Amino acid sequence: MTPRQQAWRPSTLSAKTKDTAMAASRDYFHCIDQELGRYHYQGGDSRYETQALLRRCEKKLEPIRPAFASEGVPEKITNRYMKRKRIQAARKVLQILQSIEAQHKAAMAVE
Repeated sequence: MTPRQQAWRPSTLSAKTKDTAMAASRDYFHCIDQELGRYHYQGGDSRYETQALLRRCEKKLEPIRPAFASEGVPEKITNRYMKRKRIQAARKVLQILQSIEAQHKAAMAVE
């Protein structure tokens, strides 16, 4: 094992770092929920709408990176964690926006 691999193990994160990561994640998903609450269907592609919505909340994840770096977590692991949070959010938002789009199209077909 290299010294860098020995410097960090998944079980060695401090409670403060875990709390920071959980709080940032919670804030991120809360921001997304708020943005979804304000969302009004305008006829755009739901994939682009999803990206625009996620971009508005992206800053909520920023506290995770320095917290992990202070614990010696490799950047590759940090990036993977951040990517996982973004993917979880994107799936949730895309599913909701596609549902809204389908409801809108169904309502237009009935009229």
